[in-house]
Amino acid sequence: MIGKTMRQRSQSAIVEKKEGVKLTQNYPELVKDFKQLQPFTRRPDGKYPGDTRCVYCANARPTSVFFPCQHMCVCNDCIEQNSLSPDYSPSAEWWYVLSLLSAVCAVDIRLILPHTGKEEEKYWKWVMEVKPSLPSHFKQEFKEAGKNLRKNSTTGSSQRRSSSIGAFFPKLASPAPDVEAVKSTALPFGRRHSWQPGAKATVQNVAASNEQEEAHNCTIL
Repeated sequence: MIGKTMRQRSQSAIVEKKEGVKLTQNYPELVKDFKQLQPFTRRPDGKYPGDTRCVYCANARPTSVFFPCQHMCVCNDCIEQNSLSPDYSPSAEWWYVLSLLSAVCAVDIRLILPHTGKEEEKYWKWVMEVKPSLPSHFKQEFKEAGKNLRKNSTTGSSQRRSSSIGAFFPKLASPAPDVEAVKSTALPFGRRHSWQPGAKATVQNVAASNEQEEAHNCTIL
């Protein structure tokens, strides 16, 4: 039999697929983490599990939500006893820095609010009210960069404008013609010109039409 049967081809394709697929993340660990955090995580209906106990004392029920992780894992008594508040800053000791991390996910605690069903709205309102302070040297460098950009933009636009004018209106780049010299120029009568279609040119018409063309070009600019 020439070639492979359909069954053999399908089996080889399955083997190649299993060998070629590589997971970008450790999905079993993600599932494990999800199950561990599920007792402290808000449910789709906006409520938290009622049988959750504090991870510190394992007795009381948590009633305050940590933000931004939105986990409810520590009771109020343990929060006060362990100074788990962003406003409490006695020193920069390492234990204090660690105490400002969520006990279940190790995310920085920015705000602690009681669980009322509207704590998430209060959190986002608080986030929008906070105005970050920028370092003074950053502001100065930012202003200097803006000045340089405006200066380069103005210089570049002026050069582009002058070059474009010279390209589209070459007569403006050259000196204006002398009217007396044009009058003294001997032009053959009876020749038609594009600037005055249908009219026969005279010396006066040639000089006047040149002035009209210059004025028209200046009006366009």
